[in-house]
Amino acid sequence: MARSKHTNDILDPVLANLGRTIKQARLNIGYTREQLSEYSGIGVRYITAIENENKIPRLQVLSKLIRALNISANTIFYPETNNNNPEIETITNLLHFCDEQDYKVLKAAIEAMIKNNKEK
Repeated sequence: MARSKHTNDILDPVLANLGRTIKQARLNIGYTREQLSEYSGIGVRYITAIENENKIPRLQVLSKLIRALNISANTIFYPETNNNNPEIETITNLLHFCDEQDYKVLKAAIEAMIKNNKEK
């Protein structure tokens, strides 16, 4: 089944920048291609092809890369929402491991930090 023109309009910029996005995420956390290969189970040559030759990976491969890089899928599919701060990305991903009580504690801590910064 062919994709609609609207779908192509959305995906084309994503696919065009996929390799650059993966490479930047890798560099942001200080991984070599060899390390990313080890953590993701994807071959170094395949990672190189994705980063430098615009190779479009299968969904399963992309999922492994996203997880190994500890980035959100939004980094790939909605790059315009990225703030290019790996610390914020890591914190956001860690939130998925929290429970409701953790959210309340974190919210209170963040609100206190913001209030403290405004008072300075």
